[in-house]
Amino acid sequence: MKKEKTNPKQCVLCHGIKLNYVESRGWDDLWECCVCKGVFAWPQLKYEELEQYYDDVTDLDYFSKYKNEALRRAKVILDFLNKKRVKQEVLDVGCGAGYFLKEATDQNWRVEGIELSKKVIERTKELGEFKIHQGEIKSCLDQCPQYEVITAQHILEHIHDPLTFLKQVHEKLKPGGWLVLAVPNYDSWMRQWAGMNWVLLREQGHLLHFSSRSLASLLKRSQFQLVYQTAPQWNALDLIWAWRQKGKVFELKEKESQQQGGVQKRSHEWVRQIVDLLAQPFAWMAQYRGRGGELLAFARKQ
Repeated sequence: MKKEKTNPKQCVLCHGIKLNYVESRGWDDLWECCVCKGVFAWPQLKYEELEQYYDDVTDLDYFSKYKNEALRRAKVILDFLNKKRVKQEVLDVGCGAGYFLKEATDQNWRVEGIELSKKVIERTKELGEFKIHQGEIKSCLDQCPQYEVITAQHILEHIHDPLTFLKQVHEKLKPGGWLVLAVPNYDSWMRQWAGMNWVLLREQGHLLHFSSRSLASLLKRSQFQLVYQTAPQWNALDLIWAWRQKGKVFELKEKESQQQGGVQKRSHEWVRQIVDLLAQPFAWMAQYRGRGGELLAFARKQ
């Protein structure tokens, strides 16, 4: 999928024309917009190339690796919405293996999902029977009714035109409805320390990279009111992994990079638990400073 490299003429997020070259990922380059501070890959993979890429790299065990993180995120999202006394109905765009759908169902929410991969939808049956629309996001959304809540967890970074996507989501929300977004945090300590070895930066399917500023700007332009944004660091051991990669460039083996923590896998369980405990204060500090590995945003339809 390597392309002939050219320089972009404008930001794919805000169409700003003042851009700074960041770094090469080998198969493409990263550019930062001086206006919105969004970072994007160039050249961008076409939809057909993305679809083929996901078919090639789909690993159902991938979901198991991030199960605990997904469940913790689900509990945080639902706890926030329950405190706001939101009517309990949700559409989860890019529902994956269904961990969020399962947690929401257990809390008596009415749930639906959208998922591109038939293989992944089959995986959700291990957790329960859910109503899932299979296919490309835009066409599936067109066929859906309006909802009180729409979530898109680690989806936005894969989309060519996030502004158009969010405007479509806006139309599919009931008046005053809620949008919940989760994306990798480009300003995280993990990215700053690990650099190009950060697994979420080396993911070829990640076309866009968001900071809190660029995500807030995008929400505003798509007519959402950002109510709350946080930067959770779900796994404290990931910070240790990132620190160990500081200053290194592309030295990870592919298998290790996908796990983010070959360190954890090679260590005895009791060593891992001690290191995890010692790293917890750094994880809390990362979240407090907005430097956790993920951005989690709650916004309302205006």
